[in-house]
Amino acid sequence: MNSLYSEILKKAWQTIWHHKSLWFFGLFVLFIGQEIEIVLRNIYTYQDKTLTLESWRTLFQNGFGGGYATLWDTITQTTAGTALFILMVLVVGAFIVWLTVVSVGGLIHGTMQIENNKPYLFYESMHVGQKNFRPNFFIYLLAKVFDYVVLIGFGLLASLAFLGALKTTIALILVIISVFVSLILSFVAKYAACYVVARNQSASAAIRSGWRLFIKHWMTSLELAIIIFLINFLVSLIILFVVVLIAVPFLLLTMILNQGALPSLGALLIYLLTAISFMILIVVGSGISSFQLSAWVLLFLRLDQGKQVGFFTRIFRGLTRTKNTAKM
Repeated sequence: MNSLYSEILKKAWQTIWHHKSLWFFGLFVLFIGQEIEIVLRNIYTYQDKTLTLESWRTLFQNGFGGGYATLWDTITQTTAGTALFILMVLVVGAFIVWLTVVSVGGLIHGTMQIENNKPYLFYESMHVGQKNFRPNFFIYLLAKVFDYVVLIGFGLLASLAFLGALKTTIALILVIISVFVSLILSFVAKYAACYVVARNQSASAAIRSGWRLFIKHWMTSLELAIIIFLINFLVSLIILFVVVLIAVPFLLLTMILNQGALPSLGALLIYLLTAISFMILIVVGSGISSFQLSAWVLLFLRLDQGKQVGFFTRIFRGLTRTKNTAKM
């Protein structure tokens, strides 16, 4: 692995391992979504045609729409119930959004403090995240709006009446374009949030700075995204293996208890297995999420200072210089 990436990944791991309070921020950064989720989401969307008009109609009538309709009918039997439900959804949703955006700023600040050999304090990073809530909220809101506009727009285009191989070709082109657009938006948003925290820039100035940094180092950004994608994939396989190892004895014991006179104890074991699996996913997800964003912050610091570039970027520049020398 290129020395730039091995250094970044090693430092990112050391950072989150020795400062586990960063995992709290990572838990809520999960809600934003990382590059692997973006790629898999876009591919799944086009492969299963989940954005066609007909699929929306079917999904709403026979899927979650029917369940929400039933829940809504139950809650809205009284005016007080309706008002309480809407208020609860708004309060919980607003709190999660606030904590997610604050966690982005807090994790960025904490990583920068540790990288610059400055004291890291959880509450100080939390305060920095709160102070930068408005610009970071605007940055990620704009990125998400553009992301889903592209996803939905291209999904609708893919659902038009193209025939045979032409339809497959167009869908493939659209999914590739949408993946690259979504990734670019993700890269620029991360860099912009770093500029907000590091330079105290406004949202608009940070977006411009993030865009310029991405344009200058787009290949390096893509290289790190691919490496993190592979790490995510490997960790997912390991977690699946661990959960299966834990689940097998639980399930065998549950089958034995259900065949005997203790079915209620078998049900309790299933609930316990579910709780253990859920806790594993939360802990690992928080750690991986904080690790990923820390890695991006470390890459930002190096690219912004112009110290290092990626492996393929150096090869490309070397070939360009060789070509120009040959022409002379």
